[in-house]
Amino acid sequence: VIKLGSTRITPFRHHAFVPDLAFSPEGRRIVTACADKFARVFDISIGTELVRIPHDGVVRAVNFSGDGGFVATASEYTAPHDESFIGLGRDVVRVFEVKTGNEIARRIVVGITWGLSFAEGDHVLYAATDSRLEKMLFRTEDLIADACRLTGRSLTKEEWQEFIGPALRFR
Repeated sequence: VIKLGSTRITPFRHHAFVPDLAFSPEGRRIVTACADKFARVFDISIGTELVRIPHDGVVRAVNFSGDGGFVATASEYTAPHDESFIGLGRDVVRVFEVKTGNEIARRIVVGITWGLSFAEGDHVLYAATDSRLEKMLFRTEDLIADACRLTGRSLTKEEWQEFIGPALRFR
């Protein structure tokens, strides 16, 4: 335990380098990125690990959504060898529900991701890579609305089944 002034700080245990961290909006939790291929959410007051999220590669960047309900992570993309990926750095950006640790969205981005930020009322996630700024929709309703906007029409029942799946009733 470290004491700074009158505040005691409990160390949060990791097994490798920690390149990034972020505090939750209410200030009671912290999420860390770690080279051991895990993102972790801790309760700050007692130092307890609440959620451990496994990744396939080194976790480089993390952030909480503005409402604290989601965590975004960026980690090395470790796909099977494919000639189209040779020489191109790739990361995978993922969004998780904090309470459950369940993944709700993922996107492969070109370049190494150095920062993540939620915006537009937590409906959009931006990923800052070494070559561009990527905009990512991750909520199902927003993805459906965007698909309809891009096509200029509603999705057909077949498209709904293919892209949305049976978890949501066709509308």
